[in-house]
Amino acid sequence: MAGALSQRPGIKLVINGSVNPESDLEQLQRNALDLELAANGLTEEEISAKGKAWETAISKRIAALPAPPEDAAPLTIRDQYLKVASTVPLPDAALTALSQQRAVAVKAIFVTEGGLAPERAAVGQAKEKSEGGNFSGVELEIN
Repeated sequence: MAGALSQRPGIKLVINGSVNPESDLEQLQRNALDLELAANGLTEEEISAKGKAWETAISKRIAALPAPPEDAAPLTIRDQYLKVASTVPLPDAALTALSQQRAVAVKAIFVTEGGLAPERAAVGQAKEKSEGGNFSGVELEIN
């Protein structure tokens, strides 16, 4: 892409970050929970291995949540983790920030690795896909 742009110096690239509200929000919450677990003493290895210390930490957190109905099936430890993660609050701007981070990262790659002049690539507006869209990443526009 950078090579093609170098052949047309009048063309500029607009990089728009995009998020899928459902899947990206879930991932941001899981990341935030992992950071909380680390802040409470679990090592990165314990979190990634999802071993006994991790299970104990998740079990303590699930116990602090409202009890499920008595007839509910018991949750696996993974389901407990996902339920706990879904309760982690995030700032309203978290998805917008994620889409902007994606666009900035792609611009950096075009500039540093592709040799594109920085003024020829602009970071555009964040986009949120909601109606049946499941795309997370960046969209490139040529101006």
